[in-house]
Amino acid sequence: MMQLPNPIAGGVLGAKKNLYTNLFHVEMAPEGRTLYKYNVEVYVSFRVDLEDPAGTRINLTRSTSGPLATLNKQYCGRILRHVFTKTNMIGCRSLFYDHHQTLYVPVDLEQTLGCLYGIFQLEDDANMPPQKNTMVRFTLMDKFEFSEEGLVGLDGTTEERRRAEESFRDYIEVAVMRVCLEDSLEEESEFLCFKGRKVYLRQPLHRNDVIASNSQQLLTGAKKAVEFYRGAERQMRIGMTIDVEKQCFLIPQPVIQSAMALCQRIKSSTWSHEDVPRLNRIFKGAHAYASYGTSHRRVTIGEIIFGTAQSVKFTPKEGGETMTIEKYFYEKYNITLQYPMAPLAECKRKDVVLHFPLECLIITAGNSVHLGDQPQEISSIIVKGSALLPMDRQRTIMEMIRREKIGIDLLDDAGFRIATAEPLKTIARQLPAPAFGYRNLANPVRGITNRGSWRRPNGFEFAKSAQVPMPIYIQLATDQNSRLDLARLASILQQAAEKTGLQIAPNGRVERTTPDQLEQAFRTMQQYGYKFAVFISDDSLKYQDEIKYFERKYQVLTQNIRLKTARQILDAGKAATVENILQKMNTKLGGTCVELSRAPSQSPFLSEFERGAIFVLGVGAPTYLTKEESMSIGGSKEKSVLTVLPYAANFGYDVTGFVGDFALDFCPPKQAVLRGAELLGYSLDSLVRTTRRPPPHIVIYRTGLVDSCIQKLMAQEITDIRALLKERVGQYRLTYLLMHKEHSTRFFKSQTNPNDNATGQNVEPGTVIDGDLMHPHRRQFFLNSHVALQGTAKTPRYTVVADDASLTMDDLEMMTYDLCYLHQIVNLPVHTPVPLYVAKEYGQRGKRILLQYLKDLENDAHNFSLTDAKHALEYRFADQLRNYRANA
Repeated sequence: MMQLPNPIAGGVLGAKKNLYTNLFHVEMAPEGRTLYKYNVEVYVSFRVDLEDPAGTRINLTRSTSGPLATLNKQYCGRILRHVFTKTNMIGCRSLFYDHHQTLYVPVDLEQTLGCLYGIFQLEDDANMPPQKNTMVRFTLMDKFEFSEEGLVGLDGTTEERRRAEESFRDYIEVAVMRVCLEDSLEEESEFLCFKGRKVYLRQPLHRNDVIASNSQQLLTGAKKAVEFYRGAERQMRIGMTIDVEKQCFLIPQPVIQSAMALCQRIKSSTWSHEDVPRLNRIFKGAHAYASYGTSHRRVTIGEIIFGTAQSVKFTPKEGGETMTIEKYFYEKYNITLQYPMAPLAECKRKDVVLHFPLECLIITAGNSVHLGDQPQEISSIIVKGSALLPMDRQRTIMEMIRREKIGIDLLDDAGFRIATAEPLKTIARQLPAPAFGYRNLANPVRGITNRGSWRRPNGFEFAKSAQVPMPIYIQLATDQNSRLDLARLASILQQAAEKTGLQIAPNGRVERTTPDQLEQAFRTMQQYGYKFAVFISDDSLKYQDEIKYFERKYQVLTQNIRLKTARQILDAGKAATVENILQKMNTKLGGTCVELSRAPSQSPFLSEFERGAIFVLGVGAPTYLTKEESMSIGGSKEKSVLTVLPYAANFGYDVTGFVGDFALDFCPPKQAVLRGAELLGYSLDSLVRTTRRPPPHIVIYRTGLVDSCIQKLMAQEITDIRALLKERVGQYRLTYLLMHKEHSTRFFKSQTNPNDNATGQNVEPGTVIDGDLMHPHRRQFFLNSHVALQGTAKTPRYTVVADDASLTMDDLEMMTYDLCYLHQIVNLPVHTPVPLYVAKEYGQRGKRILLQYLKDLENDAHNFSLTDAKHALEYRFADQLRNYRANA
């Protein structure tokens, strides 16, 4: 079995500095214990015969999400407490259950209970499920030693280490949740516990956490993850990272109250058709209680309809006359509806469609609201409210530790405790930024501002300027009041371009069109040989996806400018905005806005890269269509969904410029898609088409995989890549790094000024950590390359999966850092190496134009052909676009 590269000595470049972390040491008890891990299944039924699989039993431990998961966890916790009381195990303080599928105990349940399943009668308790018969089944999954000696198992073979790490990690994460889980079973619980062991406070923590006119709230949750690190002694140590996040939830209150707040309705009779889509974006799929008379039952809101209690009629199931919903509630329940003109909620129950007045539905706790469902003004409030500055984050972490009692002494009960008095400190280094070169500039610019940015010096042009042949300027007008002076806008862009060296052909044509004539405009451009079009569209960018779909279909590069931005340029000049637009245009057309340089003593990467001796590929995380969308075109719900596999590499005409693309295929949902070798093959094909030979050193950055997939990655993708390189390149050197951003480790300055903004409070670009916090058996480093403009920076972690070139840590870190400066469009380093950044953008672009393509098929979706879609959408099949960075 292939092994990961062993750790090597850390880098030495850059000035050292001290940082705080959010990692807390896990102290192990001197005496160990044997632990048994069981999988738990909990079934309930109105029938006594629960062992009959064909019976109407409900599995409370099946995978669910949202409020239903919270409710099922409460039921499971109460049922297991009932079972352990019946079996005299309730006094066992070393019993740890996650209220779902996982139970850890220090005893063999088969010997202790005499069996591994049982059927029990539940007490008549309102906090228990209405089904009073329950069956609990335990299945032994693992047995291991949890002790200091057990840590020796983490120094065994790769498979032994993986299993030992997984056992230790899972046990600690379950045990540390006991206080929250036990609290969640009480009537007045402080916590909401969700799937995936997520825990949030039930009430907002900060003053500004109630938003959207008191209909939604931001709740704070603690994210806890066990990490293995090597410490100063370079031996196996265990720690727990504790981070905090905010999630937007609906406030548990009558739906009518939230609906009136969202739609800003004061009077009950002032509802309009426009309110319904807005309410559906928030309430569709939400869980609620239908509460009226003596009835109190759970329902899921299917959708909000414009019908009212005064207008919608039905025949009661008990028979009688057809009547309105308003009349039914009055005659059946003696309830006079207060808002009979409000929209209704449509819910299904056993294939029967029911309509409820919004005032009779109460939102249950735990209904999260996704950012994409929100209007722009509310989503911006959520983003801003969720972004905690470093000092606020540190205070909130300590507050959540106090509330969840994470630092409680579990040495006797669990065999460990979290040392929460103070997080661990570490030593980082500050890598130097590269120098920035422009055409005719004798000495490259060697300084960056406090924000980590730089500027093109006045009087000097882009490093390599592109040409814009025969441009056309088109305003996509939705009303006559938005007419712009397009000729003057074109003149401003052309005059500014002259100062950058970008060559825009004069006398560009100006046109106006409407959304329904958009495709015809592209047909005309293609007919008359236009290669580049500047679009000015409305501020909502409503037609952006159509423009980009037609761009690919008719192979005409486009640059889109918002109407608001265009007006600002016409009215106030906005030199910085114009510069940014020109940088995009130059990059799209194959130009290079800035070149980087370094002294060879700092890093040999840039000089090698600029002479074409290194090929760098970024493989991004796949994006998927929904199961429903995939099934409509022939996908299988169980086996595959239509997937966009993005990638980017320096296969364009400029050896230092990164161009992206994506591949379409049906792939298994929620599984690691290990297709890096295939994407590398496509990239090498594109490279050869530019008459360049593949260089011997191949560098690959990969994202979209969790740590548990590393062995599968090495066994499958790395093996396939090596076979491909042996065939296509011959003598090669492979360097492969896995970038992981979805971890919980944060870094904080040792001294912070509370008056500073986010940029001043966060660690600087170029901060690298490769010492005592790294995994004992992996070659890793953290690199914060970007400028944090809000909140707290999330520093990516890089794991070296292959390194035939025997690079030092300085080589790896400086190469990664330099690649973050090659975005070309903004004069700032980005948060990941540019090939990964561009790949991510192409993944998003690929999904959006794929949806437009399916929309274009309309009634022919059942005749969908994957081959046709690939040729219509993948850029490698577009002769005029494939070597340009179309999504710049």
